[in-house]
Amino acid sequence: NNKLLVKVLAKGDLTKKLTVQACKFSKKAKDIIEQNGGNIEIIR
Repeated sequence: NNKLLVKVLAKGDLTKKLTVQACKFSKKAKDIIEQNGGNIEIIR
């Protein structure tokens, strides 16, 4: 179902470069993903 709203929160360690798609990101989660070379994509 593509209608679920999901917010990514920061917890734990990230060691891989990822592209993450979600409706919302906490600032810390966004920073961690981008610091590891990953990308975020905000979906509606």
